[in-house]
Parts: sequence; C-alpha cells; structure tokens
Amino acid sequence: MDIDTARDCLKKIVQDYDLNIASLSAATDIHHNSLYRFLKGEQDISLSRWLKLLQALPPKAREEYISVMFAIGDINRLSSEAKKSILFRMVSEIVDSSKV
Repeated sequence: MDIDTARDCLKKIVQDYDLNIASLSAATDIHHNSLYRFLKGEQDISLSRWLKLLQALPPKAREEYISVMFAIGDINRLSSEAKKSILFRMVSEIVDSSKV
C-alpha cells in the first residue's frame, strides 16, 4: 500500500457513499482546498491528517475503506486484535512510503 492507493481508495469511498468534502474537512480540521487537492493527487497530507480523515468517515465507509485497501473481505468478522494489527500495518506502510 502507498499514498496513491490510499488516495484512490478514499476517492472511491467518497463517491460511493456520496460523502460531503466540506463536512469531512470540518470534522478533520483539514482545509477543504487541501482535501480536494489530496483527492485530485495534487498534494499529499500528513499521516496525522490521514488518520483524522479515516476516523471522520462513517463507520460503514471506514470499514469498507480498510477492507478494500488491504483486501481482507468483511472486516467485521475480524477480532479487535486483528483490526489493531491492520491499523498498525497501515500506519507503518504509509510512513515507509512517505520516506521515499
């Protein structure tokens, strides 16, 4: 997983769930222009902002986002430990990809 994959999956979730960018922006304290630029691939966002964005997604959208990014199927079937492991893996991979 890399930042482009994270961006593409997020764009799909925003479209599929008809999410409002202004609402996501307000919930995450990310300026709406920065969020638009991130989704268009013109700008990156920090890991902390990406995590805020992930947290701001509606639960169903967040579960699908994580499931799609990691090809794990139905995330609801996973234990809490497995979910934590996936989250740590996501963060680790994003941090590693940003070092390039």
